Amino acid sequence: MRVKIKSHRGFDSLISEINEVVQSIESDFKNGKINQQSVSRIKGYWIQNLEQRNIALYSKGASKEDIKKSVLDTISVFADGFQFHPADIDTVYWLVSLSILCNVELEDFKLITKIIERDKVQDKLLDYIIKYKQTDWQGDSQKIICSHPYQHLSKIIDTTDEEQGIKLLQDYLKNKWYQEHEENDASWVDSHKYTKANTYFGYWAWETAALVKAKGWDDKKLKDMDYYPYDAVHW
Repeated sequence: MRVKIKSHRGFDSLISEINEVVQSIESDFKNGKINQQSVSRIKGYWIQNLEQRNIALYSKGASKEDIKKSVLDTISVFADGFQFHPADIDTVYWLVSLSILCNVELEDFKLITKIIERDKVQDKLLDYIIKYKQTDWQGDSQKIICSHPYQHLSKIIDTTDEEQGIKLLQDYLKNKWYQEHEENDASWVDSHKYTKANTYFGYWAWETAALVKAKGWDDKKLKDMDYYPYDAVHW
């Protein structure tokens, strides 16, 4: 278990429920039960469930190999069915960051960036971490799509001072990441408190880990901070 906050039902239960949903969706597509008008919505729901499974697996303490397999499943559906909207930026940050941390093959990673390029997603944070993995990536945006909380990462992207960068990350993790998601009414905030629904998959600021890996910084001062997925940086 990698989380300090425990869920009411446990991550194994959530992962099992997600697997049932995913299998049902796969079966419905295979058997032609999805009408054309619902395809985009259902695929979006499919991707959402797969991403939550990825994170729940990490939260419960699963291995890199198990998480990577789940991430590759997510990439496959993402490449076939994702259509970007600014409200979906967390989905993209999570998948790009986890793919980097799991060290998926470049060929698979490019299935994600092909969609980002197709949908003309221009975002400074995405461009920076993508270039770490895909060195020929041409994106060079200076704007961050969702300012709260992600605008705080702009200075970290720009700095070459490791000590200052780590201090900024500490402040981001302690005072900004969860708090500003809460202000924005992110659907997953406080999900650990829910008793009627099993939706808590763990709280992790994946973009911070991807940034640290891209920067090559020593992250020992971040190791015990809430929301920082330290293990994923050191697989």
